[in-house]
Amino acid sequence: MATTNAPDPLWLAQELRLNIDRLRRTVRARRTLDGIPCRHESVLSWLRRKGPLSTAELARWEQIRPQSMGTTVAELLVGGLVRKSPDPTDGRREIVSLTEAGVRTLASIAEQRDRDLATLIETHLTEPERLVVVESLALLERVAEQAG
Repeated sequence: MATTNAPDPLWLAQELRLNIDRLRRTVRARRTLDGIPCRHESVLSWLRRKGPLSTAELARWEQIRPQSMGTTVAELLVGGLVRKSPDPTDGRREIVSLTEAGVRTLASIAEQRDRDLATLIETHLTEPERLVVVESLALLERVAEQAG
């Protein structure tokens, strides 16, 4: 019977997820971009991914109190990055959505974060190591395509 040295898929999945999370935190912690605090960036990102949401829904996604989210949304409103509109299904609620300025700000932040990550990769990985990352990305893309 042949034995294998291949890593356990569960261990590999856990390590991959943890390292992606850590890398993302590292890039985000490097600096606040465009004068946007991380909590604002996070809310803008939720709105881009999920579409318009109520303040309560945003608070659930961010795992904070609705009152705290209300403060963050108010700051984003003043900055012109989000707008509120009546909820078409519940007149007592308001829905928060991105403005064009919010979309542009997120795009600018994403570009700067990509550049920060590129600098980290260039600084900390050799050319052969970067080629290994390219190969790994192709494999992960294949997994995503076959699973989706």
